[in-house]
Amino acid sequence: SPDNPYIYNLIGRIYLAQQKDQQAEVAFKKAIELDKNVLISYFNLGNLYARRRSYNEAIQQYEAVLKANPNLLPPYMVLGMIYDLQGKTEKAIEVYEKALEIDPTFAPAANNLAWNYAEHGGNIDVALSLAQTAKERLPDNPAISDTLGWIYYKKNAYRKAISLLSESVEKLPDNPVIHYHLGMAYYRNGDKERAREALQQALQLSQNFPGAEEARATLQALQ
Repeated sequence: SPDNPYIYNLIGRIYLAQQKDQQAEVAFKKAIELDKNVLISYFNLGNLYARRRSYNEAIQQYEAVLKANPNLLPPYMVLGMIYDLQGKTEKAIEVYEKALEIDPTFAPAANNLAWNYAEHGGNIDVALSLAQTAKERLPDNPAISDTLGWIYYKKNAYRKAISLLSESVEKLPDNPVIHYHLGMAYYRNGDKERAREALQQALQLSQNFPGAEEARATLQALQ
């Protein structure tokens, strides 16, 4: 399957496990080249740069690519994720918005922009619309289901949130943040037992993730 982006993504993960960063980078870039909508490859490539602490090198590389061809979508996506990793939210939002100016249906950028709007004081209704666009384009992607579910949680639509977050947890069972999101949705919907189970699972997977303090405080309230 020479044109299967998921195989290249898997190869990249194997290289990462072997500490072969250069080969991993080539594999992740090949996956993105084959399908610009494979969200996990962007995450893996961003995490690779984070591990190497080579943010500036990567930023220069992708800015040079965009200078030569400003309509390429993947460089905007990688830049946005690097800025996210650096905590430079405004810069991340700017490049995701530029990507969506080129293609308003580009699901990876729509998803990440929706997340940034929802988490950093943006318009929650715009965030919802973006996440719905991403979901329509990539209906089976668990990261997008998590984003959309968390936005429904913030809009107090807890049943919709639970449905999407449950779907996401099934596909990403080792992700503590998604278990935390699901636990909070159960908690707000009045299902204390399932809330306790999901929040405990989140903290068993990791004691340090975005939302861990709220997870601990909610579990304490459930005692």
